[in-house]
Amino acid sequence: MGIFNSILVIILGFIILKYTPAIYRFMGQDPDAEKYLGGGGTFTFLKLFGVALIIGSILHLFGYF
Repeated sequence: MGIFNSILVIILGFIILKYTPAIYRFMGQDPDAEKYLGGGGTFTFLKLFGVALIIGSILHLFGYF
């Protein structure tokens, strides 16, 4: 079951990366992301979150996490 979940999270990470503008339009600006990451911080946060999901899931898939 761990392999299946890891693959699903990797796919979710790629979906977040691909549809960042649509997610941004749906949820709006995140005040904390804008404060700490500067202008466009919400886009940056979404991209970083997608990449973190992919990397974390790959590490979990290979038993490092």
